[in-house]
Amino acid sequence: MAINIYTERLIKEWRLHGKIVVAVDYDSTISYWPTIENQQDIKRVVSLLQIAKATGAYIVVFTACKQDRHEDIQRHCESINI
Repeated sequence: MAINIYTERLIKEWRLHGKIVVAVDYDSTISYWPTIENQQDIKRVVSLLQIAKATGAYIVVFTACKQDRHEDIQRHCESINI
């Protein structure tokens, strides 16, 4: 499989800086959101993030939701190992 230019850049930057931060949205990206049906996409994103984390990446959840949801979001992330 050929590596695309974005993957090449990611690898180059990771090697240059010794770490990489992956920022990800929460609703409908790593967690189901009622108005959007994309379970397969969510599964693929979660799988990719798990691999990135296992490889040493830092995962940051960036969300516009209200602070009262933050604990639930943290629990969800722990439950899916990211």
